[in-house]
Amino acid sequence: MVKREGKYWRVQIQRGGQLHSTTFATRAEAQAYEAKVIEDHKRKRTGAPAQYTLVEAFQRWALEELPNLKSKRATRNHANALLPFIRDNTPLEDISVVWEAYKRYALDPAKPKEKLPTGKQRITRSLSAGTINRKGAILRRIANLAFRSWKWLHTPVFIELLPEASRKREVFLTMDELNRLMAASHDPKFIRMIRILFYSGMRVGEALRVQVVNGTHFYLADTKNERSRSIKIHSAILEDAKHLPFGERYEYFQRRFKEARAAIGREDVTLHTLRHSFATHLLGRGVSLKTVSELLGHSSISITADIYGHVARNDLDMAIDRF
Repeated sequence: MVKREGKYWRVQIQRGGQLHSTTFATRAEAQAYEAKVIEDHKRKRTGAPAQYTLVEAFQRWALEELPNLKSKRATRNHANALLPFIRDNTPLEDISVVWEAYKRYALDPAKPKEKLPTGKQRITRSLSAGTINRKGAILRRIANLAFRSWKWLHTPVFIELLPEASRKREVFLTMDELNRLMAASHDPKFIRMIRILFYSGMRVGEALRVQVVNGTHFYLADTKNERSRSIKIHSAILEDAKHLPFGERYEYFQRRFKEARAAIGREDVTLHTLRHSFATHLLGRGVSLKTVSELLGHSSISITADIYGHVARNDLDMAIDRF
């Protein structure tokens, strides 16, 4: 039974003499879930073999699991990357076969050309192990649910993730290196971008979409974890903020950054390093991990601790030395 409750839709199902209730954001999602439950019941009653497809498993995961995740949009994008490798009749038991097929494609250094909206074409390069594993984590979760919770699989399916190289999270820029990086370019837009990233901790994509409120705060409505946040504009970039928006695409700044970093001999840094530099400098000045986590817009303080634990560790060591 599907009925509306305020802004949401509730599905009530009678199972084993007990009433089970599940809430969905839209009526279509609620009706799809109800239809799925009814179909499962018919299969059991008629004695038909419960041969589920991977598409059905994806649909159930998307209805029951995805809405509760903190980073729904990013997770949905990773899931969508797997769909071209799944046919409508792909058995759920072949989930590991799909994973192997996706890995081969993702690790291919020169994939088929992709047509851009401009009409031009580009070759998609191989993905990092971490990016590939995010897709594997979704398949692993679906396999575990299908075996343990849904009872759709009679035996467990193991999804082996790729080994990930340790990330260079301790790389950051000093104030002197920041100044040298800006001095290596004569492009005012690029210099403005570098300063804003360094003094705000925003991701590059966020900086390209940021709004300025009352000339005192940056406001981000469209973030990676779908939570809005506000950042006070540092005095060093008050003038820079007056010239926003940038009016250029990511590739524009990436190209100039590569030229500037080569000029100062720091090939190990990226535009994202400026975000790491922001956090590292704050932690080095005694700002709490929780505050830095909020400024960066992390969904959990554990993410911040994982990335910047080395800085916190140094602070603990120095605290003992000062005792």
